[in-house]
Amino acid sequence: MEPEDLLPVYCPQMALTSGYSIYIDQAKLLTSSGYFGSFWALGVTLRAAHMWTLNSKRPGTSGVETFLMEGRLSKSYGGVGVIRDGLQLTNYGMQLLDLMDSLPGSVGTVASTTILTAYMTSGL
Repeated sequence: MEPEDLLPVYCPQMALTSGYSIYIDQAKLLTSSGYFGSFWALGVTLRAAHMWTLNSKRPGTSGVETFLMEGRLSKSYGGVGVIRDGLQLTNYGMQLLDLMDSLPGSVGTVASTTILTAYMTSGL
């Protein structure tokens, strides 16, 4: 599957907006197929949805989302200062981090995630 096929499933709101292909194109450039392997399309989709959410749902705002609430269910990410990189600012970014941590060779620590993110975006 391609990211364009996964987008309506993972982020239907984004798929309904015009210009979403720009986010997918940018996410393709920033997401290493060598690192993600068969999960590349999912990685691109989650990264594109993360970027779109930051730019469209939170324009002009700053700060950290420390919890996610849907209906009566909520999940806490901890307090201020626990964010290890920008991917923790949205639910899609958190899903991308979970995917990265589950891939073979992932160490899953704060320092290694920063290193792996740098590797992932290097295109190697």
